[in-house]
Amino acid sequence: MHYNLDRAYRAVGEFGRAQWLLTFVNCVARNAGTYTYYPFAYLVLEQKFLCTDPHSELGLETQCSAEKVCDFRSADPSYSAYRVDTGY
Repeated sequence: MHYNLDRAYRAVGEFGRAQWLLTFVNCVARNAGTYTYYPFAYLVLEQKFLCTDPHSELGLETQCSAEKVCDFRSADPSYSAYRVDTGY
């Protein structure tokens, strides 16, 4: 059986209100200067931190993930030897 666009929409449950709303939002975001559309990729990146290992005596900062910061904070709730890596 051959499908055209209308038959394909009917087969998957029509092109409803949600699809029309998403189409409209994407069209506006794509054509409205894209101030909210393109930066979205940066907002979903994993945040990197610069951490000082509490077990190290040298006090050198290394790049670490949020998971590692949480591990340090769960071992010692007063741990605050980390900062956001703004160069990432």
